[in-house]
Amino acid sequence: MAGCASRPPHDAEIAALKQCYENTRKLDEAKENIALRQNLKAGDIAPIKDVSAFIPGGIESLKCPAGGVYTNMVIGQWPPCSVHGSVKDIRKQIDALRTDK
Repeated sequence: MAGCASRPPHDAEIAALKQCYENTRKLDEAKENIALRQNLKAGDIAPIKDVSAFIPGGIESLKCPAGGVYTNMVIGQWPPCSVHGSVKDIRKQIDALRTDK
């Protein structure tokens, strides 16, 4: 279509990574709320139904754009994505895509 600007090739991938990162942040925040309320310590597992209650729309609402799943509900550990990996991995991927433009 004439006059339509196309997005740079990495923008969609960066947006997906950012969404995945945001999902892990929400999960971690919910886990920490459960830890405080239930006196859980690092290494304890937060019950997924309890974690879900602290997420608007429930845990089912957190969808990785690439189809990954978040399963680690261990207190003190970020929940990695089965596709994108840990928060550190996600940041590295975003930085690599930004420098590849």
